[in-house]
Amino acid sequence: MYASDPYYSYVELLLPMFGSFGDLSKNRHQITPSGSAEVTTAQSKYYGSSGYFNHSDGCFLIGPAAFDLGAADFCIEFWLRIPSLPAANDWQEIISKRYNFSVRHGFTVVLDQLTGIPFLTWTSDGSTVKTFFMGGAAFPTNTWKHVAFTRSGGTLRRFIDGVLSWTDTTQIGTSAIYHTTSEVLSIGRILLNGYLQDLRVTKGVPRYTENFTPPRRLIETMPWGFAAVDANATLGSISGTITNRLGAGCQRKVYAVSRSDQIAALSVIIAHTLSDPATGAYELIVPSGEEVTRVVVSRDFDDSPLLNDLVDRVIQT
Repeated sequence: MYASDPYYSYVELLLPMFGSFGDLSKNRHQITPSGSAEVTTAQSKYYGSSGYFNHSDGCFLIGPAAFDLGAADFCIEFWLRIPSLPAANDWQEIISKRYNFSVRHGFTVVLDQLTGIPFLTWTSDGSTVKTFFMGGAAFPTNTWKHVAFTRSGGTLRRFIDGVLSWTDTTQIGTSAIYHTTSEVLSIGRILLNGYLQDLRVTKGVPRYTENFTPPRRLIETMPWGFAAVDANATLGSISGTITNRLGAGCQRKVYAVSRSDQIAALSVIIAHTLSDPATGAYELIVPSGEEVTRVVVSRDFDDSPLLNDLVDRVIQT
């Protein structure tokens, strides 16, 4: 069975990095590229493109100043591909909210010099920096790796490709991570050299507390646009029955498509499932507050994005 993200309502930032740097979280944050930060088709984990940062000064993304992790559980995760290991004193940032390491420093996910291993730094007062793991075996080059940092209560964890690689239960406790609106959220701010895909920040739940299978992709896409139609903005689920042309229940893929703004002319699927093969019954769990335009039923049963000629019928909500 296919299901929507049960934690979508907790997602603070969602950057698939295909077509553009658009944020597909409920917040629809304005993300502004700086310098030569770009979406490229040269490399991708999914979607045929990814975000590329070329190790030059000023090549990064600018996000919201209001972004705040606070004292909540969280998960910061992304797919990363680097072409080479950093040199000595080459600290490359993935995501951060700070002025520098000792002034107005909230948090930073950064690659260790020499080894390229991602680690986390943060402060609770803006200046007293604490570090969650530095060093270790070198990060693989020229291959995509899933990285996740999670906070669950007073425990910090780091996972690489879904495997727990470090745990800390002594440093963060119940402290809130420092926040100031004087600094914006940044992605790739300090000389990142590599590619990013599916950067997601979840606040309020840790998502992962033990080994897991990395998410296949964070969103499904359809390569065509839909005109918006009215829908129940607080809809929690959509259910119904799919029948074939003889009126018998059948199994089909069923999709709920977001009414929200389209990124690069792609409509975003926020929930999908398979109808029951015997009865045709289905239920889509849609995050509360997310508006849905249509439910799409497809003939194909593989996991590739939908194509126009594979659409069997469209059901408006």
